Amino acid sequence: MALSWALAVLSLLPLLEAQSPECANLTAAPITNATLDQLSGKWFYIASAFRYPEFNESSRTIQAAFFYFNINYTEDKILLREYLTIGNQCVYNSSYLNVQRENGSLSKHEFGREQVGYLLLTKDPTTFMLAFSPKDEQNMGLSFYSRHPSNFFYLAQDPFPCGRAPSSPTLPGFPARTPACSPNVPLLPPAAHKPQATQEQMREFHEAIMCMGMQKSEIMYSDEKQDVCGPLEKEHQEEKQKENEGS
Repeated sequence: MALSWALAVLSLLPLLEAQSPECANLTAAPITNATLDQLSGKWFYIASAFRYPEFNESSRTIQAAFFYFNINYTEDKILLREYLTIGNQCVYNSSYLNVQRENGSLSKHEFGREQVGYLLLTKDPTTFMLAFSPKDEQNMGLSFYSRHPSNFFYLAQDPFPCGRAPSSPTLPGFPARTPACSPNVPLLPPAAHKPQATQEQMREFHEAIMCMGMQKSEIMYSDEKQDVCGPLEKEHQEEKQKENEGS
């Protein structure tokens, strides 16, 4: 889904023209395995501001969202699995993102063109931001994500580790299982994963919004209290646990 990519594409933000010390921190860097390690696992969508019309419209429909990044280091791909609450219903979606390590970007074909996102790693390893078209005033965007601190120590918190998705949906052109990852990581219960965003973390996001030339009034916030995807996530985890016990 378009809104999925808008909410969960990765990369590293090219140098923005800084007018303040905070803006000077928005610099580019290649994507390394260490970067991917930090991004692996479960994240919550907290807030975003999009001027690209399709992304703006899609993000307005999302009440709450969380997702998993499952890394394929050898093929430079990321399996993205999302649980989105839209219209008081849970929408599950999975897709692959392509990693361009040298220029620090991730891409996916959507809305009839290749969409590229850029990653901003924050001071806190439990949050990050994604920038879209940062030099295009008409189509720029920025989104903000957080995870429970415990996830930082359980980086592969995914009901389907190693790139294995449930039998539905099918992903044409991609193997059911991706290599170069460890399936032997203990799972935490869904209740252990709750979005965490402190005032300091939100301040960093607001500063980045202003550095890009956007306004705080353009920001749309999620509400985790409206999330209805917990039961489906739990079902997926239980399915995975039974599969592990039977193997």
